[in-house]
Order: sequence, then C-alpha cells, then structure tokens
Amino acid sequence: MDASPDPQDTLAREMQRKGLLRPLASSSSALPAIPPALHVAFLHLDLGIGGAEQLVVNAAVALQQRGHRVTLWTTHHDPTHCFAETRGDGPLAPHVRVAGDWLPRQILGRFRALCAVVRMLYLAFMVGLLTRMGELCWWHRRGNEDRKQQQQQLRHDHIDIVFCDGVSAMVPLLRFLWRFPVLFYCHFPDKLLCTDRASLIKRCYRAPLDRIEESTTGAATLIAVNSHFTAQVFTEAFPSLPSRHGTPAVIYPAINLKSFVPPKAAAAATTTITENAASRGNVANITRELRPFVSLNRFERKKNIGLALEALALVRTSLQHQAEDQKLNQENLLKELRLIIAGGYDDAVVENKEYMRELQSQAQQLDLSDCVSFQPSISDATRATLLQEALAVLYTPDREHFGIVPLEAMYAGSPVLAVASGGPLETVLHGKTGFLCEGTGKGFAEAMLRLLRKPESRDEMGRVGHEYVKEKFGLDAFATTLEKAVLDTRTRAREGEQIWRGGIIWVLVMVGMVMLAQALLYK
Repeated sequence: MDASPDPQDTLAREMQRKGLLRPLASSSSALPAIPPALHVAFLHLDLGIGGAEQLVVNAAVALQQRGHRVTLWTTHHDPTHCFAETRGDGPLAPHVRVAGDWLPRQILGRFRALCAVVRMLYLAFMVGLLTRMGELCWWHRRGNEDRKQQQQQLRHDHIDIVFCDGVSAMVPLLRFLWRFPVLFYCHFPDKLLCTDRASLIKRCYRAPLDRIEESTTGAATLIAVNSHFTAQVFTEAFPSLPSRHGTPAVIYPAINLKSFVPPKAAAAATTTITENAASRGNVANITRELRPFVSLNRFERKKNIGLALEALALVRTSLQHQAEDQKLNQENLLKELRLIIAGGYDDAVVENKEYMRELQSQAQQLDLSDCVSFQPSISDATRATLLQEALAVLYTPDREHFGIVPLEAMYAGSPVLAVASGGPLETVLHGKTGFLCEGTGKGFAEAMLRLLRKPESRDEMGRVGHEYVKEKFGLDAFATTLEKAVLDTRTRAREGEQIWRGGIIWVLVMVGMVMLAQALLYK
C-alpha cells in the first residue's frame, strides 16, 4: 500500500507549478523545494480561553510545527486563565508578548468595542515600533558583528507576516505605516454581533465603528473566514469588499488533537439492565450510571445557554408524565438526569457575571436547581473529562459562525446537539455525529429524549464523530491550508509592492515626457 503524500510536499509542488517557488538548481532530485521559514506575528485582543483564542493558539502551534517562527502579541494574558500552550512549559509560552494591558477594557461598564479598538491600535503601534527599532539597532551595530550574525539578527527581528483577527481597526496601521503583509481572519462581522441598537445613542455610537470595520478590513492583504456560512454573511455585510478581494478564503478552525484525549473506553453510555430483570420485564432492578448533558460555552448572552435550561425542563416534564419508556425506570432516570453548564468566565468581564446570575435565576424558576450545576473557569483537565463523559454536548448559539466546541466534543467521543444554523451545518453530521435541532427548547428536548431512549446510539455516534474530526479537522489539514494562506499573503504583498513601485515609475516617466514636450514646444 502506497504511503499518502506529505501535505507539505504537495503544497510545495503546487507552488512550483504556479511559479511561486523554484527547485534548487543544484539538485537533481525530484523532491520539491521546501517553503522558506517565515516569522509570523499573531495579534489578538485577549489571549484567554475561548474559541477565537483556541484558533489563534492552534494556528501558532501549526506554523511552529511547520518550521516557522511565531510571536503572539496581545493586550492581556493571564497565566491562570489561558490555554496550556501559552503558559509554563507550553510551546508558545516563550513567545507571548503583552502590550497595552494598562488601557481600560470598558468605561463605566460600556464602550467595550471602542476600548477594544484603542487597545488594538496601541498594540499594533508597539509591534511595529519595537520591530523597526530592532532593525535600526541592527543597522547601528552591524559593523561590530560578522555577516552571518548580522543576517541572523535581522532575520530574528524582521516580521514577514502579521496574522490578526477579531478587531480590524489596526490593519491600515500595520499595512501602510509599518509595511507588514496582513492576513486578517474574520470569525464573524462585529457589526452583526451587536444586535442591541434600540436607542439613538447606541446607533450613533455604532455607526462609525461599523463603517471603520468595513474600510479597515478591506486594507488587509488577504482575508480569510472560518466557514462558508461566514463567507456568505461576510459578503452581505461588507458589499464593497468582494469586488476588491474576491470571496474570502475559508480556513476551517481545527483542534490540536495532541491536546485532547481520545474517547474514553468505558462502560455503556447510560442504562444497563440485568439479564434476569430483562427476561422478567422487571424494570425495578436496573443498574445505571447516567452520563450528564454538558453545555460548554463562554458565559455570554449570545451563546444562548438558557436554551439548554428550557430543553432540560421539557425533558424532565416529559419523563415525569411517562410511566414507562423502553423499560427505563423513570424515577431513577429523573434522579440522575443532570446538566453541567461550564465554560470561560472572567470576573473582570461584567457580562460574564451578569449572565451567570441570570442563568442561575432561570434554573431556579424552572425548578432545575437540583439537576443543574455551574462550573465557570474550568481547568483543561476538567474540560477534557466533561467532553469525554457527556451523554451529549448541547451547543446552543444561533447562527454561530463556526464553533470549535462541536469539534472538541466529537473528537472526545460525545454526540453534539446543535442549532441547525451557521457553522454546525458544516461540522455536525445529522443523525451520525449528533443532531441538528430547531433553535427552540422543544427541538433540543426531542433530541435529548432520543438519546435517553436509545442510549447505545451515543457510543456509535461518538465513534463516527471521532474519526470524522480526525480526518477533516485535524491540525495537519488545518496547517496545510493555513500555511498556503500565509504564503499567498506574502506573494500578494510582493505583487502589490511591485505594482506600487511600477505605478510610481510610470507616473515619473509620464511627468518627464510632459516636461520634455513642454520644453520642446516652448523653446
């Protein structure tokens, strides 16, 4: 059986075919030239715990494993609230840089978007300033070092590509002041995330920010998005950009498979009935260990976590009204029915605290306090255990641009119940790795009851989901796509630079010809 081709070799061959790379002249081998190692700087607002942060971390790790040098710049990094790769002995820990943490995140609980813009502008300015200062220092000391050391030092200070996401306001600063090629990754248009515009003041506040977002995003060298759904929304939200940039490149986020354990080989998902009890039709003698339903999201209102509580209340009511369902002991099932709501939580973020209290109040109103537990700011180990042990992971955001949690859950061997909109339409295989549901409590409750009534389907869905994620969303596939986008960004920047220089030369030639014609006519 032939070995599968190496993705990096395939990429190099394709680039050679397009004329972007040349094979080494001295080599008689058919092996392709390997793309040169680049220094990629990542700029991200807050390097905490979340889907966007995990994408940045995975992107940095992927490029690092491909031999590229990476630096992560952020305005805030808390070693107690971040991914393991960025702290302690993590592969990215020595490469994290913080600038602008002294700037406010919000003013009187408001103006978070404006503060984010200011913080990222400051970060971009400092990245460019420190980089150019390093290059100037190299020029100053170049006479005191041999040529090889000079080249190494300049290579160390120089940034080849800037990868930024989320906030686009600093893109023109990076492009036109500091002359960096910029790959901008759009998780979702920010102006569409702000839905509360009832007041005139809020509309006036958001209007310039929305306009700035479109114009500054268009300044990027290359634009990428996380799904085909986001690409469609992007073109509708920013109608002026497709004519200049074309359709954004789609780079599916990935999970670093090495950071997560595979499905746990354990007992059955839910119910076990003894042979004697089953033969007698007696449901009183049942041994079980019911896995919990799990919701894993940041404590933010847009994550719509309250939908999981509504669904659980309907499931409980349905079980209470059923005397017997497929030989399940309803009384025991009700006692062991659980929902764990866990995820990113930061005391410094007002919305996190407010939404947590709202969810706790909703659980009390629905009489679910005895079967719902809240676990904010969980550790990586606890996160992995929840993903492994879940009867199903409930993913409740509507029109979510992509969603990394479903991938994590499927890789860990748990089915996913997600709203049938947005990114999950491209990641969850309905009926095979989970269920795509209506965005209502009833829709989710029906899917939850299907798993409770047929618990053996949980393990089969988990097995299929695990293999599916490995094949399509692993770090290797992600790294290949990302590296190609990085190289395309560099190529586009060089082509743009040549066009810009050619345009200046053309203008100078035309001016010279006009001046010469005037001199000859009026001599």
